[in-house]
Amino acid sequence: MKKALCTALACLLALGLFAGCNKDESAVAAGGSISSAQVDLRPTNPLTGLRVDDDYAATHRPVGVMINNLKAALPQYGLAQADILYEVVAEGGITRLLAIYSDARQVPKIGSVRSARPVYIELATGHDATLIHYGTSTQADALLQKNGIKTVDGMALSTVAFSFDEVRHKTYSREHCTFTSGELIQKGLDKKSISLSGAPRCGFSFCEQSKFSGDLYAPSYGKADEVSFPFSGYVSDTLRYNAATCRYEKYQFGQPHIDAATGETLSFDNALLLYTSIQVIDQIGHVDVALDSGTGYYFTRGQYEPIRWKKGGVSDPLTFTKEDGSPLTLNAGKTYVAVVSDKNESSLDIAPGKTEAPETTSSGASSAAE
Repeated sequence: MKKALCTALACLLALGLFAGCNKDESAVAAGGSISSAQVDLRPTNPLTGLRVDDDYAATHRPVGVMINNLKAALPQYGLAQADILYEVVAEGGITRLLAIYSDARQVPKIGSVRSARPVYIELATGHDATLIHYGTSTQADALLQKNGIKTVDGMALSTVAFSFDEVRHKTYSREHCTFTSGELIQKGLDKKSISLSGAPRCGFSFCEQSKFSGDLYAPSYGKADEVSFPFSGYVSDTLRYNAATCRYEKYQFGQPHIDAATGETLSFDNALLLYTSIQVIDQIGHVDVALDSGTGYYFTRGQYEPIRWKKGGVSDPLTFTKEDGSPLTLNAGKTYVAVVSDKNESSLDIAPGKTEAPETTSSGASSAAE
Protein backbone atom coordinates (compact mmCIF):
# COMPACT_ATOMS: atom_id res chain seq x y z
CA MET A 1 0.00 0.00 0.00
CA LYS A 2 1.05 3.53 -0.64
CA LYS A 3 1.13 6.43 1.78
CA ALA A 4 0.16 9.91 0.72
CA LEU A 5 1.30 13.08 2.40
CA CYS A 6 -1.76 15.21 3.00
CA THR A 7 -1.69 18.97 3.20
CA ALA A 8 -2.58 20.77 6.39
CA LEU A 9 -5.83 21.77 4.73
CA ALA A 10 -6.86 18.15 4.32
CA CYS A 11 -6.46 17.60 8.04
CA LEU A 12 -8.47 20.71 8.79
CA LEU A 13 -11.19 19.54 6.48
CA ALA A 14 -11.23 16.09 8.04
CA LEU A 15 -11.81 17.78 11.38
CA GLY A 16 -14.71 19.77 10.01
CA LEU A 17 -13.08 23.09 10.84
CA PHE A 18 -13.77 24.54 7.40
CA ALA A 19 -17.24 24.61 5.89
CA GLY A 20 -16.19 23.20 2.50
CA CYS A 21 -13.51 21.02 0.99
CA ASN A 22 -12.48 23.28 -1.87
CA LYS A 23 -10.93 26.20 0.01
CA ASP A 24 -7.68 27.75 -1.20
CA GLU A 25 -4.83 25.67 0.18
CA SER A 26 -1.94 27.42 -1.57
CA ALA A 27 -0.58 29.12 1.53
CA VAL A 28 -0.50 25.96 3.58
CA ALA A 29 0.81 23.81 0.72
CA ALA A 30 3.62 26.29 0.27
CA GLY A 31 4.69 25.77 3.86
CA GLY A 32 2.75 28.61 5.46
CA SER A 33 2.26 28.44 9.22
CA ILE A 34 -0.97 28.25 11.17
CA SER A 35 -1.34 30.57 14.14
CA SER A 36 -2.28 29.35 17.60
CA ALA A 37 -5.52 31.29 17.25
CA GLN A 38 -6.62 28.77 14.60
CA VAL A 39 -6.10 25.79 16.89
CA ASP A 40 -9.40 24.47 18.26
CA LEU A 41 -8.86 23.39 21.87
CA ARG A 42 -12.40 22.21 22.62
CA PRO A 43 -12.97 18.59 23.79
CA THR A 44 -13.12 15.81 21.21
CA ASN A 45 -15.93 13.38 20.47
CA PRO A 46 -14.13 10.00 20.55
CA LEU A 47 -16.58 8.46 18.07
CA THR A 48 -16.05 11.09 15.37
CA GLY A 49 -12.77 12.83 16.18
CA LEU A 50 -14.62 16.16 15.87
CA ARG A 51 -14.53 19.02 18.35
CA VAL A 52 -17.56 19.40 20.63
CA ASP A 53 -18.64 22.04 23.11
CA ASP A 54 -18.24 19.97 26.29
CA ASP A 55 -16.59 16.75 27.46
CA TYR A 56 -19.81 14.74 27.86
CA ALA A 57 -19.01 12.36 24.97
CA ALA A 58 -15.58 11.60 26.41
CA THR A 59 -16.88 10.93 29.92
CA HIS A 60 -20.11 9.07 29.15
CA ARG A 61 -20.93 5.88 27.32
CA PRO A 62 -22.96 6.09 24.10
CA VAL A 63 -26.40 4.70 23.36
CA GLY A 64 -27.29 2.60 20.34
CA VAL A 65 -30.81 2.52 18.91
CA MET A 66 -32.21 -0.33 16.79
CA ILE A 67 -33.93 1.04 13.70
CA ASN A 68 -36.45 -0.57 11.36
CA ASN A 69 -35.30 -0.62 7.71
CA LEU A 70 -38.16 -2.28 5.86
CA LYS A 71 -39.41 -0.48 2.76
CA ALA A 72 -42.84 -0.30 4.38
CA ALA A 73 -41.37 1.49 7.41
CA LEU A 74 -39.66 4.33 5.52
CA PRO A 75 -38.86 7.09 6.02
CA GLN A 76 -37.00 6.97 9.31
CA TYR A 77 -36.38 9.82 11.75
CA GLY A 78 -33.25 10.88 13.61
CA LEU A 79 -30.54 8.99 11.72
CA ALA A 80 -28.77 12.10 10.43
CA GLN A 81 -27.57 12.95 13.95
CA ALA A 82 -26.01 9.55 14.66
CA ASP A 83 -22.22 9.50 14.99
CA ILE A 84 -21.92 5.96 13.62
CA LEU A 85 -24.50 4.00 11.61
CA TYR A 86 -24.24 0.22 11.25
CA GLU A 87 -26.21 -1.82 8.73
CA VAL A 88 -26.39 -5.63 8.82
CA VAL A 89 -28.83 -8.29 7.66
CA ALA A 90 -31.32 -9.25 10.38
CA GLU A 91 -33.23 -12.11 8.77
CA GLY A 92 -34.92 -13.00 5.50
CA GLY A 93 -32.66 -10.60 3.61
CA ILE A 94 -33.91 -7.48 5.41
CA THR A 95 -31.43 -5.19 7.11
CA ARG A 96 -31.78 -3.23 10.31
CA LEU A 97 -29.77 -0.23 11.41
CA LEU A 98 -27.90 0.42 14.63
CA ALA A 99 -27.50 4.16 15.23
CA ILE A 100 -24.81 5.07 17.77
CA TYR A 101 -25.05 8.44 19.56
CA SER A 102 -22.17 9.65 21.70
CA ASP A 103 -24.40 12.09 23.60
CA ALA A 104 -27.65 10.54 24.78
CA ARG A 105 -28.92 14.00 25.74
CA GLN A 106 -28.91 15.04 22.09
CA VAL A 107 -30.75 12.06 20.57
CA PRO A 108 -33.66 13.48 18.55
CA LYS A 109 -36.97 11.75 17.89
CA ILE A 110 -35.77 8.52 16.32
CA GLY A 111 -37.44 5.49 14.81
CA SER A 112 -39.21 3.47 14.08
CA VAL A 113 -37.56 1.29 16.74
CA ARG A 114 -37.44 -2.49 16.31
CA SER A 115 -36.08 -5.62 17.98
CA ALA A 116 -32.44 -6.59 18.49
CA ARG A 117 -30.36 -9.43 17.07
CA PRO A 118 -27.02 -10.78 18.38
CA VAL A 119 -24.87 -8.94 15.84
CA TYR A 120 -26.30 -5.54 16.84
CA ILE A 121 -25.80 -6.32 20.52
CA GLU A 122 -22.14 -7.17 19.84
CA LEU A 123 -21.60 -4.02 17.79
CA ALA A 124 -23.20 -1.80 20.44
CA THR A 125 -21.31 -3.50 23.26
CA GLY A 126 -18.09 -2.95 21.33
CA HIS A 127 -18.61 0.77 22.02
CA ASP A 128 -19.83 0.02 25.57
CA ALA A 129 -23.10 1.54 24.37
CA THR A 130 -26.41 0.84 26.07
CA LEU A 131 -28.78 -0.68 23.53
CA ILE A 132 -32.25 0.80 23.04
CA HIS A 133 -34.61 -1.65 21.31
CA TYR A 134 -38.11 -3.09 21.21
CA GLY A 135 -37.89 -6.83 21.75
CA THR A 136 -35.30 -9.47 20.85
CA SER A 137 -34.91 -12.72 18.97
CA THR A 138 -34.39 -15.89 21.01
CA GLN A 139 -30.69 -15.81 20.17
CA ALA A 140 -30.36 -12.14 21.12
CA ASP A 141 -32.09 -12.67 24.46
CA ALA A 142 -29.75 -15.58 25.24
CA LEU A 143 -26.71 -13.40 24.48
CA LEU A 144 -27.96 -10.62 26.76
CA GLN A 145 -28.63 -13.06 29.59
CA LYS A 146 -25.30 -14.88 29.21
CA ASN A 147 -23.27 -11.67 29.37
CA GLY A 148 -25.40 -9.80 31.89
CA ILE A 149 -25.97 -6.93 29.47
CA LYS A 150 -28.55 -4.35 30.54
CA THR A 151 -30.63 -2.67 27.85
CA VAL A 152 -33.68 -0.44 27.52
CA ASP A 153 -36.28 -2.76 25.99
CA GLY A 154 -39.68 -1.57 24.86
CA MET A 155 -41.21 -4.94 25.70
CA ALA A 156 -40.90 -3.92 29.36
CA LEU A 157 -40.67 -0.12 29.09
CA SER A 158 -43.03 0.75 26.25
CA THR A 159 -44.83 3.49 28.17
CA VAL A 160 -41.69 4.78 29.88
CA ALA A 161 -38.95 5.02 27.24
CA PHE A 162 -40.94 4.93 23.99
CA SER A 163 -43.83 6.70 22.32
CA PHE A 164 -46.41 5.36 19.90
CA ASP A 165 -47.24 7.61 16.94
CA GLU A 166 -51.03 7.38 16.56
CA VAL A 167 -51.07 9.71 13.56
CA ARG A 168 -48.50 7.59 11.74
CA HIS A 169 -50.50 4.48 12.62
CA LYS A 170 -53.30 5.72 10.36
CA THR A 171 -51.16 4.80 7.34
CA TYR A 172 -48.47 2.47 8.80
CA SER A 173 -48.65 -0.92 10.50
CA ARG A 174 -48.37 -0.85 14.29
CA GLU A 175 -44.82 -2.29 14.32
CA HIS A 176 -43.61 0.73 12.32
CA CYS A 177 -44.88 3.38 14.71
CA THR A 178 -42.71 3.22 17.85
CA PHE A 179 -40.20 6.01 18.51
CA THR A 180 -37.92 7.25 21.25
CA SER A 181 -35.79 10.31 22.02
CA GLY A 182 -33.07 11.51 24.36
CA GLU A 183 -35.62 12.48 27.00
CA LEU A 184 -37.44 9.14 26.81
CA ILE A 185 -34.17 7.18 26.75
CA GLN A 186 -33.11 8.88 29.98
CA LYS A 187 -36.38 7.83 31.61
CA GLY A 188 -35.69 4.26 30.56
CA LEU A 189 -32.14 4.40 31.88
CA ASP A 190 -33.40 5.74 35.20
CA LYS A 191 -36.05 3.02 35.41
CA LYS A 192 -33.41 0.32 34.86
CA SER A 193 -30.83 2.07 37.09
CA ILE A 194 -28.37 2.23 34.18
CA SER A 195 -25.65 4.88 34.40
CA LEU A 196 -23.86 6.12 31.29
CA SER A 197 -20.87 7.40 33.25
CA GLY A 198 -17.59 6.14 31.84
CA ALA A 199 -15.50 6.45 28.69
CA PRO A 200 -16.73 4.76 25.49
CA ARG A 201 -14.77 2.12 23.63
CA CYS A 202 -13.88 2.96 20.05
CA GLY A 203 -11.55 1.24 17.58
CA PHE A 204 -11.35 4.24 15.25
CA SER A 205 -8.13 6.24 14.95
CA PHE A 206 -8.46 9.83 13.73
CA CYS A 207 -6.16 12.62 12.63
CA GLU A 208 -4.63 14.27 15.69
CA GLN A 209 -6.70 17.34 16.50
CA SER A 210 -3.83 19.66 17.45
CA LYS A 211 -1.59 19.02 14.44
CA PHE A 212 -2.38 20.87 11.24
CA SER A 213 0.59 19.60 9.26
CA GLY A 214 2.44 16.33 8.85
CA ASP A 215 1.42 12.85 7.78
CA LEU A 216 -2.24 11.91 7.36
CA TYR A 217 -2.95 8.71 5.51
CA ALA A 218 -5.18 9.10 2.44
CA PRO A 219 -6.34 6.06 0.41
CA SER A 220 -4.50 5.76 -2.89
CA TYR A 221 -5.62 2.32 -4.08
CA GLY A 222 -8.18 3.78 -6.49
CA LYS A 223 -11.02 6.21 -7.09
CA ALA A 224 -14.44 5.46 -5.68
CA ASP A 225 -17.02 7.99 -6.80
CA GLU A 226 -19.81 5.42 -6.59
CA VAL A 227 -19.88 2.22 -4.57
CA SER A 228 -22.69 -0.35 -4.95
CA PHE A 229 -23.05 -3.54 -2.93
CA PRO A 230 -25.92 -5.96 -2.20
CA PHE A 231 -26.83 -7.14 1.28
CA SER A 232 -29.31 -9.63 -0.20
CA GLY A 233 -31.86 -10.05 -2.93
CA TYR A 234 -34.06 -7.65 -0.97
CA VAL A 235 -31.79 -4.67 -0.51
CA SER A 236 -28.71 -3.19 -2.19
CA ASP A 237 -26.97 0.01 -1.15
CA THR A 238 -25.10 2.64 -3.12
CA LEU A 239 -22.73 5.29 -1.78
CA ARG A 240 -22.21 8.30 -4.07
CA TYR A 241 -19.41 10.73 -3.42
CA ASN A 242 -20.40 14.40 -3.33
CA ALA A 243 -17.26 16.41 -4.07
CA ALA A 244 -18.91 19.62 -2.86
CA THR A 245 -19.39 18.27 0.66
CA CYS A 246 -16.57 15.70 0.72
CA ARG A 247 -19.09 13.09 1.87
CA TYR A 248 -20.64 9.87 0.64
CA GLU A 249 -24.42 10.03 0.26
CA LYS A 250 -26.34 6.83 0.94
CA TYR A 251 -28.94 5.32 -1.39
CA GLN A 252 -31.07 2.22 -0.83
CA PHE A 253 -33.93 0.60 -2.73
CA GLY A 254 -32.83 2.78 -5.67
CA GLN A 255 -33.66 5.99 -3.81
CA PRO A 256 -31.81 8.46 -1.57
CA HIS A 257 -31.84 7.32 2.06
CA ILE A 258 -33.70 10.22 3.65
CA ASP A 259 -34.00 11.35 7.26
CA ALA A 260 -37.60 12.57 7.45
CA ALA A 261 -36.72 15.00 10.24
CA THR A 262 -34.27 16.94 8.06
CA GLY A 263 -35.43 15.98 4.58
CA GLU A 264 -31.80 15.39 3.66
CA THR A 265 -30.00 12.34 2.29
CA LEU A 266 -27.86 10.55 4.89
CA SER A 267 -24.19 11.34 4.30
CA PHE A 268 -20.90 10.22 5.81
CA ASP A 269 -17.26 11.26 5.94
CA ASN A 270 -16.18 7.61 6.16
CA ALA A 271 -17.63 4.34 4.94
CA LEU A 272 -16.36 0.92 5.99
CA LEU A 273 -17.50 -2.15 4.07
CA LEU A 274 -16.78 -5.32 6.07
CA TYR A 275 -17.10 -8.81 4.60
CA THR A 276 -17.67 -11.87 6.77
CA SER A 277 -19.46 -15.19 6.95
CA ILE A 278 -23.24 -14.85 7.37
CA GLN A 279 -25.15 -18.11 7.72
CA VAL A 280 -28.89 -18.80 7.99
CA ILE A 281 -29.58 -20.73 11.20
CA ASP A 282 -33.33 -21.40 11.28
CA GLN A 283 -36.49 -21.61 9.19
CA ILE A 284 -37.43 -18.04 10.04
CA GLY A 285 -34.26 -16.87 8.34
CA HIS A 286 -32.35 -15.63 11.40
CA VAL A 287 -28.64 -15.46 10.68
CA ASP A 288 -25.37 -15.96 12.46
CA VAL A 289 -22.92 -13.16 11.66
CA ALA A 290 -19.26 -13.95 12.34
CA LEU A 291 -17.68 -10.94 14.03
CA ASP A 292 -14.19 -12.28 14.68
CA SER A 293 -12.12 -10.92 11.79
CA GLY A 294 -12.17 -10.38 8.05
CA THR A 295 -11.37 -8.14 5.11
CA GLY A 296 -13.11 -5.13 3.64
CA TYR A 297 -12.70 -1.65 2.18
CA TYR A 298 -12.38 1.89 3.47
CA PHE A 299 -13.94 4.73 1.45
CA THR A 300 -13.32 8.43 2.03
CA ARG A 301 -13.02 11.56 -0.12
CA GLY A 302 -13.73 9.69 -3.33
CA GLN A 303 -10.88 7.21 -2.76
CA TYR A 304 -10.67 3.71 -1.31
CA GLU A 305 -8.38 0.92 -0.18
CA PRO A 306 -8.62 -2.68 1.05
CA ILE A 307 -8.47 -3.14 4.81
CA ARG A 308 -8.52 -5.81 7.50
CA TRP A 309 -10.72 -5.80 10.57
CA LYS A 310 -11.19 -7.78 13.76
CA LYS A 311 -13.36 -7.70 16.85
CA GLY A 312 -12.75 -10.65 19.14
CA GLY A 313 -15.06 -10.95 22.17
CA VAL A 314 -18.54 -9.53 22.68
CA SER A 315 -17.25 -6.46 24.51
CA ASP A 316 -14.25 -5.82 22.24
CA PRO A 317 -14.44 -2.91 19.79
CA LEU A 318 -13.95 -3.34 16.08
CA THR A 319 -10.40 -2.40 15.10
CA PHE A 320 -9.04 -1.74 11.63
CA THR A 321 -5.71 -1.97 9.83
CA LYS A 322 -4.41 -1.48 6.35
CA GLU A 323 -3.49 -4.55 4.34
CA ASP A 324 0.10 -4.36 5.58
CA GLY A 325 -1.07 -4.54 9.20
CA SER A 326 -0.40 -0.90 10.12
CA PRO A 327 -3.22 1.03 11.84
CA LEU A 328 -5.93 2.54 9.66
CA THR A 329 -6.46 6.27 10.21
CA LEU A 330 -9.90 7.66 9.42
CA ASN A 331 -10.79 11.20 8.54
CA ALA A 332 -12.68 12.78 11.41
CA GLY A 333 -16.44 12.79 10.99
CA LYS A 334 -19.45 10.51 10.79
CA THR A 335 -18.95 6.88 9.79
CA TYR A 336 -21.17 4.32 8.06
CA VAL A 337 -20.33 0.64 8.56
CA ALA A 338 -21.88 -2.08 6.41
CA VAL A 339 -21.37 -5.73 7.42
CA VAL A 340 -22.02 -7.89 4.35
CA SER A 341 -21.90 -11.60 3.51
CA ASP A 342 -18.62 -12.61 1.88
CA LYS A 343 -20.74 -14.51 -0.66
CA ASN A 344 -21.65 -11.10 -2.08
CA GLU A 345 -18.13 -9.72 -2.42
CA SER A 346 -17.96 -10.50 -6.13
CA SER A 347 -21.00 -8.25 -6.62
CA LEU A 348 -19.22 -5.18 -5.27
CA ASP A 349 -19.10 -2.42 -7.89
CA ILE A 350 -16.67 0.48 -7.42
CA ALA A 351 -16.59 3.16 -10.12
CA PRO A 352 -14.56 4.79 -11.42
CA GLY A 353 -11.44 3.06 -10.21
CA LYS A 354 -9.15 0.22 -11.14
CA THR A 355 -9.94 -1.43 -14.44
CA GLU A 356 -9.70 -4.82 -12.79
CA ALA A 357 -12.26 -5.81 -10.17
CA PRO A 358 -10.89 -6.32 -6.65
CA GLU A 359 -9.97 -9.91 -5.92
CA THR A 360 -12.61 -11.80 -3.99
CA THR A 361 -12.48 -14.73 -1.66
CA SER A 362 -15.77 -16.15 -2.81
CA SER A 363 -18.23 -15.89 -5.66
CA GLY A 364 -21.94 -15.60 -6.25
CA ALA A 365 -24.66 -13.61 -4.54
CA SER A 366 -26.37 -14.62 -1.35
CA SER A 367 -29.97 -15.59 -1.10
CA ALA A 368 -32.47 -13.15 0.34
CA ALA A 369 -31.83 -14.58 3.79
CA GLU A 370 -28.05 -14.09 3.75
